[in-house]
Amino acid sequence: MSNHITTYDSLEQDGVIHALAEACVQAMHDTAAAATAQRFIRLCAHQVAGAGDMTAERVAAHLQTTLNGIKASASELHFAEGAGRT
Repeated sequence: MSNHITTYDSLEQDGVIHALAEACVQAMHDTAAAATAQRFIRLCAHQVAGAGDMTAERVAAHLQTTLNGIKASASELHFAEGAGRT
């Protein structure tokens, strides 16, 4: 893999990059297929409990942070699509 990048097309033609991107897409599909509100609550509660005192406010804050991350990723993917970088 070369360090010099000229176009998005050249990146998309790189076998390693393309395979990793496909794995990202599959992971997102698998995650979305398994997602439920209850699973998000349990996941965030488990992560908050592992970091210390678990309260409803801390779980809600962690869920908000998670939502912000998901929205940012979705926004970037939609931006890339709109910019002709599908």
